[in-house]
Amino acid sequence: EKETERAEQEHMRAEQERIRAEQERMRAEQERIRAEQERMRAEQERMRAEQAENALQETARKMLAEGFNISMITKITGFPPDEIANLT
Repeated sequence: EKETERAEQEHMRAEQERIRAEQERMRAEQERIRAEQERMRAEQERMRAEQAENALQETARKMLAEGFNISMITKITGFPPDEIANLT
């Protein structure tokens, strides 16, 4: 009887360890997913910033084409004069 009881306890300990290991595996997977989501958010933000920069450069090009002077374009867009001069 004691042998059976010991065997059952050992079986329960093994099962608890298996459950703990599975929970740890699941936590690690959740962390991997969170990290991937954060990487994707950062990439989306980088792309949005790049698109905004491109749109502002296009606006500056159009302003140049319309005859705005570089100092006015600098004031409006925030681009330095040498960057505006390189847009042509």
